[in-house]
Amino acid sequence: MPSPKFQIFTYGVPAIAIALLGLPLYVYLPTFYAQDVGLGVFGVGIALFFARIFDMLNDPFIGYLSDTYMRRKRMMLIGAVLLYVTFFALTHPPKESGIFYLLFLSIGVYAAWSLLSIPYYALSSDISNSYHENTHFSSSREFFNILGALLALVLPYYFKVAEDAGASLFVLWDALSIILPLSLLLFFLFLKEGKRRKNSVSLVRVFKHFTLEMMESRSVFLAFFLNNFANAIPATLFLFFISFVVEAKDASGVLLLLYFGSGVLSLPLWIVLSKKISKKTAWLISRGVRVFSSFLCCF
Repeated sequence: MPSPKFQIFTYGVPAIAIALLGLPLYVYLPTFYAQDVGLGVFGVGIALFFARIFDMLNDPFIGYLSDTYMRRKRMMLIGAVLLYVTFFALTHPPKESGIFYLLFLSIGVYAAWSLLSIPYYALSSDISNSYHENTHFSSSREFFNILGALLALVLPYYFKVAEDAGASLFVLWDALSIILPLSLLLFFLFLKEGKRRKNSVSLVRVFKHFTLEMMESRSVFLAFFLNNFANAIPATLFLFFISFVVEAKDASGVLLLLYFGSGVLSLPLWIVLSKKISKKTAWLISRGVRVFSSFLCCF
């Protein structure tokens, strides 16, 4: 029987692969399809917009399926296999690939990502024996999540392809094709899922409860929606901004590393600040800094 510390370590490892997938999907993929594949910015934007709408509507059903009908590990395995196939097809498009190719493959990748990540995130509460132990599992997951994000940032720069969206995608695909199966192999072999109480509530009641909670906390939902919306726009448009506005495409690798790396490195500062002045105040300050710095980019 593995020790509790090794269980915590084993649980966190798949977060590397999940985080590694974020940067290519949000940053490199739009630029690659707009410029290298030749779909144009508008076509790519439309395809990814509808793919994300489908993903938003799909996630609650995947969560309900995970809680009610299927064991977490089994769903993660299905998601991993589907992710492997769809992400390869998305990063290696055939000649004359159109908008519908991007749309359907993006839907497939997002669905696979949800099948992998939703039960994975829920699993920490299933296998922990106490509130504090759950914190240890979550901390392990977030540590490897940061490690995966840093790896996604460094690898294209290390191989000197960060200025080329297509080449960066291929590098990150190669990394994911190795890290994903190895991390899941360790996860499935040494992490015991244990028994959990299945959800007996109907899907209709789940959505009614969700709608009620959303209406009661609509200001919080709206704030987080606007926050995530604002965070997604700069990440997606970063390479376009560097190429066409700043006109410094050769420096995009360094600037991309600086952009995301500063966010990762400043994380401890915001944690300390939130403990001193409250999480809400720290979050409001961070939004103010973000708005001001974004405003300066216009000049």
